[in-house]
Amino acid sequence: MGTLEDLVAKVPDAEVRGYLEEALRCLQVGALRACTVFVWVAAIRTIQSGMMAKGSAAVSAAVQKHDPQVRAVKNLDDFAHVKDATALLAAKDLGIFDKN
Repeated sequence: MGTLEDLVAKVPDAEVRGYLEEALRCLQVGALRACTVFVWVAAIRTIQSGMMAKGSAAVSAAVQKHDPQVRAVKNLDDFAHVKDATALLAAKDLGIFDKN
C-alpha cells in the first residue's frame, strides 16, 4: 500500500488525486468494486481533461460526431451529459490515445 500511496501523492490534479485516495481507502477495507469505480472515475476525468486541452470546439465536434444528440462541451462539467463510451471514441479522434 505504501508504494501506491506514494504514487497517488504525486498526481498533480487534486480532483483526480482525491478519487485515487478514496480508491486506496476502499482497497484497504476490501471494497474492491468501489475501488474499481473510483479508479475508473479518476481515469475518465484524466481523459476528459486531456480532451479539453484540445479546445472546446474540437471536443464538441468530436463528441457530436459519435452522438449528435449531445449538447456542446464547453467545460469539464459538461461531460456529465456524455456517455463514457462516446467520450472514449471522441478522445481517440482527438489523438488522446489510439486503438491499441
